[in-house]
Amino acid sequence: MIATGRRAAAELTPEEVEDFDADLEAFGVTLDQRALARAEFSAMAAPEEPFVIFPANVLAVRLFMALATQWRITSLSTMSSAQLIQTGLDYQVVETTARLSGLGEIAPDDFGRLQIMEAEALAAWREDRAARR
Repeated sequence: MIATGRRAAAELTPEEVEDFDADLEAFGVTLDQRALARAEFSAMAAPEEPFVIFPANVLAVRLFMALATQWRITSLSTMSSAQLIQTGLDYQVVETTARLSGLGEIAPDDFGRLQIMEAEALAAWREDRAARR
């Protein structure tokens, strides 16, 4: 995912999308690759459909979102390709992230819900990688 320095992707401006394309061009990205990246980047700016979160899951969802940059990642590469694969959340930072994000103490039930979300995210990434092969 591409960081834009905003809280919500829906807040992207057309100028930011143009700047993104110019940055890719400056790095020598081909026109076809830029078109694909621009489409993906623009799709992030589209308003998302709201969804319901059950009250018992709110803390786990907020914590999961706060941990967005705390994934453990491994690199797999061959002579012709390379990929980064998320292997799970870094559990050492969960309590610190919760505290500094203002979420407070994490109960065992909330941690269990977080682990369910982690497992589902990993499964979705595996499906995505398999579909791209």
